Amino acid sequence: MIGWLIILSIFAYLFYTRVWIVYSKIHYYKKQGVPFHDGIYPVLGSFLKLAPYKNKEGVKAATMNEFIEDTYFKGRKEVAPIVGMVLGSTVALVVNRPEPCEELFLTKNKYFDKHPNSAEFLKRMIGNSILFAKSDIHWQQKRKALSAALYKEKLRVMVDMMKDVTIHMIRNKWMKAEKQQIDIVKESSNLFIKITLSCLFGAAKDDIMVTQRKNGVESQHLLGQTMITITEDIVEKFFHPLRIFFPETQQFDILPQDRNLSFNQD
Repeated sequence: MIGWLIILSIFAYLFYTRVWIVYSKIHYYKKQGVPFHDGIYPVLGSFLKLAPYKNKEGVKAATMNEFIEDTYFKGRKEVAPIVGMVLGSTVALVVNRPEPCEELFLTKNKYFDKHPNSAEFLKRMIGNSILFAKSDIHWQQKRKALSAALYKEKLRVMVDMMKDVTIHMIRNKWMKAEKQQIDIVKESSNLFIKITLSCLFGAAKDDIMVTQRKNGVESQHLLGQTMITITEDIVEKFFHPLRIFFPETQQFDILPQDRNLSFNQD
């Protein structure tokens, strides 16, 4: 008897979260004029439509952009400002015009907060940072204190530091590699780290190395490149089918790559 109650409870939870809530939101947004493509199914959402766009690296933001363009843009004179799709049990709205973005980030910003998943995924790496904190009374107090610290003259000093670090790297590293190929992503990320350390501590130590783990093997990498890799791994974790279909698993390190990511963030 208890076993059947547990099974029925799980079924009721899945039906409510994967069917009732999802289709209620779709119905609501359709009434507001937001188009949704055909072929949206319970639990799977838009996955069957996205599957042909999946590459060897899996379904990522770039492949979803391609899907949006083919589904809503091609053969149409006018593009809807906002279109919809479903990722597992999450109804996603894709903004295609600058006017809604202006409302979201400027005129009606107080109604639009940061996604809680951003803070959760980056918590091990940056802690309880103000960047991704919920805009509550505590955030307002921290934001006010930060504004007082970043006064105009201090910002001018930071800009001069940024210029000095950039010019130093160009002259002493990039120009010396004039006839050699350089990895622009790697070099740019390292430059970003050096600028950040210079603004925070007044000086940046060159070529900071940190330990990273991949497929169970630990190795040394530059801090700048490591930050970029961790960010990419976080995005990949977010778009993994397990998290799309079962977002309840986001806070748990279930897969091997999850454990590697946790180690690298620590």
